[in-house]
Amino acid sequence: MQFLQYVERNFPKDRDMLRNVSIIEESQPKMVRMAFLAVIGSHKVNGVAELHSDLIKTTIFKDFVKIYGPDKFTNVTNGITPRRWLHQANPRLSELIASKLGDDEYLKDLTHLNKLEAYVDDKSFRKEFQEIKYANKVRLAKFIKENNGVSVNPAALFDIQVKRIHEYKRQQLNIFGVIHRYLTLKAMSPEERKKVTPRVSIFGGKAAPGYWMAKTVSKTLPSSCMTNVNTGHPPRQPGWQDRQLGQGHWRSPQGHLFGGLQRQQGRDHYASKRHQRAHLNCWH
Repeated sequence: MQFLQYVERNFPKDRDMLRNVSIIEESQPKMVRMAFLAVIGSHKVNGVAELHSDLIKTTIFKDFVKIYGPDKFTNVTNGITPRRWLHQANPRLSELIASKLGDDEYLKDLTHLNKLEAYVDDKSFRKEFQEIKYANKVRLAKFIKENNGVSVNPAALFDIQVKRIHEYKRQQLNIFGVIHRYLTLKAMSPEERKKVTPRVSIFGGKAAPGYWMAKTVSKTLPSSCMTNVNTGHPPRQPGWQDRQLGQGHWRSPQGHLFGGLQRQQGRDHYASKRHQRAHLNCWH
């Protein structure tokens, strides 16, 4: 009530504003707009990325920008991405980049990576880059073999999606793609299959105990592609590998996974609306 009174005092002729920013949505049944409550109760609102921070100010929270001003909505990052997922997880690649740039300032400012464009045609740089990538894939294949007794082909394309299991992260669409590729391979002739790039699809993530849909998705990952789809079919086709790595292996293989990936699956590959991602991730 105090908030609406504040809005009414500052925008006395704008009745739509009161309705648009009300914490209680006047529908049947009435619902609490938790996002609005979070904005009103927060000192600052921070997006998960610069794109999201800008997007929320022009879409879902544009009326709150009029009320509080743009300074309430910020974009702050702690820079963990390059330090954790490049420098720590992939030290050889980090060293190669630093050797070409002359320092490791790129870990604080990723725009420095633009300087690597000067080496795009450098055969020795490209050769060393590929050697590092393959060595990481061999390391990941060795980890999988030692911990799960499963052999994967390090020459295959490693397609990895490690995310919390959630509907909006679209793991189910990813597994549908895996199933589609398998069925496509089965329909090919042996000669056609030889032209297909071998691929190893690896999923990682956990589902909240009470999240029924997420639990269903996590059960779908191994069962659909390893059991139901293959029932009554001949053995695996060349170029196809599907593996479930089991549980409890998240912290130890971070460097193995992210150093060895060639195609990283994220929610952005499957999201239908940019503002949907911002809406779900902007709270701090």
